[in-house]
Amino acid sequence: MSQLLGILQPVFKKIGDFFDLFDLSFFIAGASSLLALVYSAWVLGLLSQLGALDGGSRVVLAVVMVAVWGLLSFAVGPLLYRLFWGRLDSIDRAAHEGRGRADHLKAALERHGLLGEGGDELAQSHADRGSYDQLYTRLWVEIRERSVVRESFDQLRRFWILTASYEALATSGLFWAIALLVGAVSWTPEQALGMPPAYALGAAAASLVLGGASAHEAGRSRSNQVEEVVATYAFLRDERERTSTPS
Repeated sequence: MSQLLGILQPVFKKIGDFFDLFDLSFFIAGASSLLALVYSAWVLGLLSQLGALDGGSRVVLAVVMVAVWGLLSFAVGPLLYRLFWGRLDSIDRAAHEGRGRADHLKAALERHGLLGEGGDELAQSHADRGSYDQLYTRLWVEIRERSVVRESFDQLRRFWILTASYEALATSGLFWAIALLVGAVSWTPEQALGMPPAYALGAAAASLVLGGASAHEAGRSRSNQVEEVVATYAFLRDERERTSTPS
């Protein structure tokens, strides 16, 4: 029985990795962004070319396009956040008072007693050089390689996926706003495609609001991620001290 489990374990891992890929956030945003593209093509009368494809080809094309637009939304999301959404989101705890992730990480390290006198040697050495980005990556590695905090690492992965999901959805909200504006400009009473301009402008504004809400949640999740990384590493430091101290 144990031999059979040893043979099947890599297979189950591959299957899990496959479904984990489809769980990675960007497919939802990709479907939404693709629908925005389809809507724009519909109001512009550009969908007739799809009529020549059979059903199977349409399904394959749809899956590929969802993946492509999901990855595009995923890639554009952080850029939009830095350029636009983050400036409007004054509640973003990862950048409150104009501070970036380095300052936020430093503050979290100080709160957990990892900097200064009696602090952690690894954290202090990076802080002295001002290399907080490298320290953040190193903290992730330290947590990833410690089985005792496996549940915390899974929680961190969820925060990362949520951040990516909301940033991609914020991008999708912008795509929808553009698509609705295209529909408003191309709308004529004779064709009656899309929505009348007044409704389309209202829907575009709603899309921007929803995109901003998604960006805010991305910032909140990013902030929680930093706090969780530092708290987990502080737990590891305390755990090392407890195990190294003779009873």
